[in-house]
Amino acid sequence: MIKLLSMLEKYQPSLLFKDKDTQKRIKLLHSDPYVKQLKPKIKTCLDFYQANLIKQGLLNKLALEKDYETIRINNDAIWDNIFYQEKKLIAHLDGKEIREKIPSFEFNGLKIFIPFFDERLNHYYTNDMAIFEKKQYFDIYRNFTKFAVEVGMYGHLPYQSFFASCYCIASLESNYVLYDVKHETMTVLLFNQDFSFTMQDNSDYLAQLILNEDVTHVVDYLMEHKL
Repeated sequence: MIKLLSMLEKYQPSLLFKDKDTQKRIKLLHSDPYVKQLKPKIKTCLDFYQANLIKQGLLNKLALEKDYETIRINNDAIWDNIFYQEKKLIAHLDGKEIREKIPSFEFNGLKIFIPFFDERLNHYYTNDMAIFEKKQYFDIYRNFTKFAVEVGMYGHLPYQSFFASCYCIASLESNYVLYDVKHETMTVLLFNQDFSFTMQDNSDYLAQLILNEDVTHVVDYLMEHKL
């Protein structure tokens, strides 16, 4: 299957990077120093999609922080005189609206808003923003890039929630297939290798054949559908 995917990538290359809007988007992404630090190179389609995951994660992080600050200001008269657990409860209840508005996905039963943070930090941002007022946690809040993880750790899940300009059409264990409608691009992550190529067909059946490494039926499908 790897050989077949390499052939598709060679003979049907993706047009994603030939799009002027893509180049503008890359410049915009790298104008954000945090995106550039967490994803310094954007050379493949998967790089591009992951950079967009990071950007959306940054927007979510900022939205949650601003909302917490608003909650704190709105409760300024009592804030310094209530216990940590009370702050935690108020922030969790009053922050429900923003958490329902911004993109998220579930991982091990936890809502993930920031795909470059692990489960522990996402738990804080989802359920316990008050913890960042504690001195020992404040460094996480301000110097967060030191605590960032590889954005690919959540696999296909962010793409099911439209964190990027593509969506997941099939997944099998740690392997998955993404489809970019605008650029008619299929991206396959198979055994930690990624391949992208032009494909007018966004069939989840074809994607599943690829993940099952069914070379014969993939070739038959491509020939039958003249792809």
